[in-house]
Amino acid sequence: MSQNRPIDVFLSYASADRAKADQVAHALEERELSVWFDKTLIGAGENVLTVQIAALRNARAFVVLVSKAAGNSEFMASELANALAANEAQGSPKIIPLKVQEDVSDLPFLRQFQYADATTPERLKLSVDMIVTALETDRRTISTENYSGPLPPPDQLARYEQIMPGAVDRLIAMAEREQLHRLEIEKTIKIRREIGTSLAVSLLVAIVGVGIAVTGNFSGSIAVASTIGGAAVAILTHIFTRLLIEHTSGSKKSEGAAHE
Repeated sequence: MSQNRPIDVFLSYASADRAKADQVAHALEERELSVWFDKTLIGAGENVLTVQIAALRNARAFVVLVSKAAGNSEFMASELANALAANEAQGSPKIIPLKVQEDVSDLPFLRQFQYADATTPERLKLSVDMIVTALETDRRTISTENYSGPLPPPDQLARYEQIMPGAVDRLIAMAEREQLHRLEIEKTIKIRREIGTSLAVSLLVAIVGVGIAVTGNFSGSIAVASTIGGAAVAILTHIFTRLLIEHTSGSKKSEGAAHE
């Protein structure tokens, strides 16, 4: 689903911290804040980067869970780059690092921001109070501009690169992989539809041919029955050959995807 409406908090977290993210999201929602924190909110067929950027641009706060796993998350690095660029361009979302583990080093590019602490239930409650207060005293008009493509405009990309060198290459690579995957799926669906149609027609012709051949054989037209029967056998052979080719092609693609 697209994010065309303002949201209060965009919650960024590593998959290993999902349980903690659920706790934080629940605590924020109890204070009547809307939270965007789960990638399952992205509908089937939607572009992940486009929806993510739109959600960030419509968020009042970007709360990033800081943990050991967070430092190794490429997806979080992409979200952080987008959030920092949006913050620089339009003044929002407010960047709020939220520490969820003890003895964790600050994430790069977040040292200039005041950290909140959620390492205990009591500290989480205090941090949520702080976030609510910050949003109440720092309301801004949120832009609802959306991008029509998988990547933001060049000026935004330039800001991403300044904030996090190499971020543009990663964003472009992610967009290219997603585009290739989408094209491959569309191609596979088209081929299967064409094969399905041709197989259905061929099978119908073969069945009719066999019926005519059998009828002709009983009627004494052996030559005609043999000709039609041979054609029917040829059509059935074609059907099974196409099915075998399709099955073999699908198996090879599956094996190739498994090795990637």
